[in-house]
Amino acid sequence: ATRRAAALEALADRRDATHLPSVAALLPNLDPVTAAGAIAALGRSGLADAVPAVLAATGHPDAEVRTEAVSALGSLPGSRAAVLVRPSGTEDVVRVYAE
Repeated sequence: ATRRAAALEALADRRDATHLPSVAALLPNLDPVTAAGAIAALGRSGLADAVPAVLAATGHPDAEVRTEAVSALGSLPGSRAAVLVRPSGTEDVVRVYAE
């Protein structure tokens, strides 16, 4: 899993939109730690093309992944986001509205 996480982060860090669809397709099936790392790397990429994948990750079942996604959105161009966090059961619900 560690090598997989490093490989995904390296792809996302390349700042090359060619690999974004591959990284985005894998995100829903990754363990939370690997997904959070890949999302952080997408945020560091600075690519506006990463916004849809990162925005989708705000709905992830894991709170750490959602938090990383909201943080990454703040780093991506063309992503103006308003975040509402409210208690819902045992975990917070994060809703992001991006333009």
